[in-house]
Parts: sequence; structure tokens; C-alpha cells
Amino acid sequence: MRRPEHRRFASKEWFESQVRYGEWIKEREKPNYYRIYATVYDGIKSITILIVIELYPSHVLVHHAHVLKKRK
Repeated sequence: MRRPEHRRFASKEWFESQVRYGEWIKEREKPNYYRIYATVYDGIKSITILIVIELYPSHVLVHHAHVLKKRK
């Protein structure tokens, strides 16, 4: 059985700008791994998106990105 595909919530250009200009937070356990927390405003609501990346000498690899749930 085939798994349903996820839909994109942001464009490739948006991800590139977050990787270039966002704040990289180093992972403690994994060398060369970083997290980027991006905040997007949808009207009056804000959404936080976590982007996990890995830094190589020649490029940056985006492992995954997902929307974080808000804490109540």
C-alpha cells in the first residue's frame, strides 16, 4: 500500500532564505547538525517551523522540516 505524500507548506526559495539568513542552533549530540526555528505569521496567528540541516564543506543538506505544535 502506498503512503500518502505530504503537501508542501513553503516554497523552495523560502527554505533557501531561512537556511541563508536564519539563526543556526548547533545540535549537541551530532556534529555538523543544526536546527533553525522559523516563525511564520498567518494573519494574527504565528506558526513555528523547525528545519533540521547538516553542514558539509561543499553544501548544506536539509534533512526535514515540520510545523511545531504550540504548547498550551
